[in-house]
Amino acid sequence: MKRTFENLLSLAVLMLVMVACGASTSSPKGAFEYYAEAFVNGDYETYVSGLVNEKGEAIADKEKETLKSILKEKQEKKEEKIREMKVLNETVSEDKKTAVIDYTLIMEDGTENEGQKATMVKVGNEWKMVLGSK
Repeated sequence: MKRTFENLLSLAVLMLVMVACGASTSSPKGAFEYYAEAFVNGDYETYVSGLVNEKGEAIADKEKETLKSILKEKQEKKEEKIREMKVLNETVSEDKKTAVIDYTLIMEDGTENEGQKATMVKVGNEWKMVLGSK
């Protein structure tokens, strides 16, 4: 019970910090940072809620569940654990419907995996990450 309370308290503090820092899904960079922070903190539900297919459609619930399981398993392995996803650049298309985020993965051991890219797509008023974008 104490552990559950601590987890809820940590999540509440994280959400307050994200709101205070302007974390939002209303810009490509803000959305990427919001979902990346969720991922790093083990909130895979929030992370996968930010994923869509190339057409901007939500991914199937079964696929989300499978993905959450895989992500959790990988993050539990120290040699594969991602500590941070650092945004380097944001490029928004002329029509403002898609964007590319260039970022670096910083692993738990401090090594950096540069040259990462995430494709973002605007869905309604929010930006989402395209699943499988390179």
